[in-house]
Amino acid sequence: FFFFYFYNHLINMKQFKQSLLAGLVVLAFAGNVVAQPATTAKTFRMYNDATHSVSITAGTTLGTGTFTWPQPSAGIFKSDATGLMSLGAIGLGTGDVTGILNVTNGGTGNTVVGPAGTVAYSDGTKINYQPAAGTLGQLLVSGAAGAPTWTSTFPSAINVPFNQISTGTNTTATMTVGAGASIVPGGGTVTANQFVGTGSTSNAVDLATAEVNGTLSVTNGGTGSTAVGAAGTVAYSNGTQYSFTAAGTTGQVLTSNAAGTPTWTTILTAKAAGRVPGDGTNFSYTVTPGGGYTASSVVVISVESPVSQTYTITSKTATTFTVQLSNVIGASEFIGYVVY
Repeated sequence: FFFFYFYNHLINMKQFKQSLLAGLVVLAFAGNVVAQPATTAKTFRMYNDATHSVSITAGTTLGTGTFTWPQPSAGIFKSDATGLMSLGAIGLGTGDVTGILNVTNGGTGNTVVGPAGTVAYSDGTKINYQPAAGTLGQLLVSGAAGAPTWTSTFPSAINVPFNQISTGTNTTATMTVGAGASIVPGGGTVTANQFVGTGSTSNAVDLATAEVNGTLSVTNGGTGSTAVGAAGTVAYSNGTQYSFTAAGTTGQVLTSNAAGTPTWTTILTAKAAGRVPGDGTNFSYTVTPGGGYTASSVVVISVESPVSQTYTITSKTATTFTVQLSNVIGASEFIGYVVY
């Protein structure tokens, strides 16, 4: 009997100690402090029962005190201003959050957002905002390590390939092709309604200025020549381009030289002319022309006969010459002569 009484007494003392320890833990939570007795530390488990109230059960293992909360959903253990303990998610729009989430933890490092239309950029330490929103259609241009800025001017450092320029009509700007640059056709067509070059006097091609260079060939309606003949010369074709004769003297006539260069020839002045009638008998007729005829004069003969005739001039003297015919000519036929 005494043994059973003593055993029950020990058991009751153990339960009393456990209840007392649990009460200390509950009191500690009510004051927002989790306390661990120095010499009676146990392992405690905290959980929600069916009525969602917090219970604490002391374990049987001595050692460092730990608390576990086998909650099925994610959350943190937190307390409100009244000391009420709860388990749940962090309320980002509530007093659960304070301070600034820095960049190293995935934040912006900033507590403000830029005005509407501004652009976020890094200033090297945090996310910042471009000072002012641009106007409609502007471009954002890098400021190197500084803040980017809006601009309506295309940056000079940007090169746009010519084949990426779209078709359009420009009515305000002027494009100047500076020294070292050029616009050249590459199989396409380059057109213009004005031509302005060195020495221009109009918007057309000015032929009397340095706007014109080279020689217009015959195939393009030119002369193919870069010089004009001397005064009094005559233009003629040499077969490839225009060329010029030498200058003649007064009274000369231009005489063809077949495919060669035409030449100037002095015109002979007739000294005498006349007709000698045939007699129907003779082949030879002696003519005395007069009019300054000499033995060196040039005589031109024409035979007026229906019969084909050949002739020779023989026996030229200071006053006469003889015409020898190949056939007899009748009385109504004539020998005409001109003396030069």
